[in-house]
Amino acid sequence: MKILLKPAIVFLLLAALTAAAFAQSESGKIDARFRAATIESVLRLLKEKYAYPEMAEKMRSAVTEKQKSGAYDSITDGEKLAAEITADLRAVFDDRHLKISYSAQPISQNSAKAGAPTAEEIAAARRKQTRENFGAARVEILDGNVGLIQLNYFAPLDWSAPAYAAMMNFVADTDALILDLRQNGGSMDVDTAPFISGYLFEKPVQVGELYSRETGATRQVWTPAQVPGRRYLGKPVYILTSRRTASGAEGFVSSLKKLNRAVTIGETTMGATMPGMSHRVNEHFTIWISTGRSSAADAQNENKGIAPDFPVAPEKALAAAHLLILKQLLTAATDEQWQTQLKKFIARLDAAQ
Repeated sequence: MKILLKPAIVFLLLAALTAAAFAQSESGKIDARFRAATIESVLRLLKEKYAYPEMAEKMRSAVTEKQKSGAYDSITDGEKLAAEITADLRAVFDDRHLKISYSAQPISQNSAKAGAPTAEEIAAARRKQTRENFGAARVEILDGNVGLIQLNYFAPLDWSAPAYAAMMNFVADTDALILDLRQNGGSMDVDTAPFISGYLFEKPVQVGELYSRETGATRQVWTPAQVPGRRYLGKPVYILTSRRTASGAEGFVSSLKKLNRAVTIGETTMGATMPGMSHRVNEHFTIWISTGRSSAADAQNENKGIAPDFPVAPEKALAAAHLLILKQLLTAATDEQWQTQLKKFIARLDAAQ
């Protein structure tokens, strides 16, 4: 998912980049001078900003050696150069956020692509997300009084808090909750996932600790002391995951698993956990750099993905979770009429699988 930025994002630092820029045609063709300048700027940005300096140095060595060998000399296409260098950087350290992109159109230093969105871009992003209900694509009650929320991204909290509060309050009276994050590519605000997590705990709990390479600061991340409306306490929570579950969504899944507040069903998540932002390399190239990491993270254990408690093909995860929950509710049910209803729902799901 392409992340749209806003001023409140912790890792959004509007750096004034001074990389050399050379006029290029809009055909996508680049010359040797521009290619060399692009590579130099990419490596400089990684050295200055990458969350793991030792990995940035290894990347520099690998790309420099390949450059000296002449391996890039025949590349005159901007998109091909971007893809080639991205692959070489990821070969050193498998960071699936790390990506170089090419634009035939000149990239302004004041633009979302450059990590410095204009007021117009921010307003357009807010309009788009409002129309998408801030990623809450599906909110409903399933058979057996099971709540379902499909959240495709975590929007900036100062835009989305009322919508997310309404979402959580809609499912407040259900007996169990399924959070569908199979399409969730990440978060645009470090405070959004903790806000939603806050509904699942009676008191504030720490859900993370983030280190920023650019500021050198470490921030503890906690759920809020108060949330609008009613909390969702003492009831089962299941999270659906897939290989598309990434970035901030992975942090959300990881924290709830560690706190024993949710069961996960689906497949291992993408493994793109490090937060960051896009930087302008020059007038035709940008690079997404992971500028942050968990303060407790080790580079060797980074970006591995989160394995589910119940491995299931993503397309079958919702039905599997629903069935597990209904059986759990049946075991706890004391009302005979409700037991009969639950058995009907279970039989219907079993027959459909």
